[in-house]
Amino acid sequence: MEDLQNETISLPAMYGDHHVVEVRQIVNALPGVKEVRASASRRKVFIAFNPAQVTLQAISAALAQGGFVPGATPAETSGAGDSLPIVAAADQVDIRESKYSPPPAFGVCPGLETRYVGSDHPADRK
Repeated sequence: MEDLQNETISLPAMYGDHHVVEVRQIVNALPGVKEVRASASRRKVFIAFNPAQVTLQAISAALAQGGFVPGATPAETSGAGDSLPIVAAADQVDIRESKYSPPPAFGVCPGLETRYVGSDHPADRK
């Protein structure tokens, strides 16, 4: 009976089922891998492998080459890094002026309310 090593690796970039399929393909292609269980909801992959045939470093390198850097955030793996600004819609955008504003009869979706100045808020109108 072979001596298997069990490891759980955090893959924050694995957030969809299509990523799970890709991660399983990457890891299963390596020699000595006996079992792969991946979860997009937990963003983790469990791997049982024979350390005499493949190392944890080789598995991590294969995942990183496939775009799933262990422990890295999705922005870090995409190369976007800090180049994309974080914009809070309620703080930065006046959605009353947006082409995406809802029709007057429907109102604004809860949680996306615009901050109104003075008595401009619809609830203040009579």
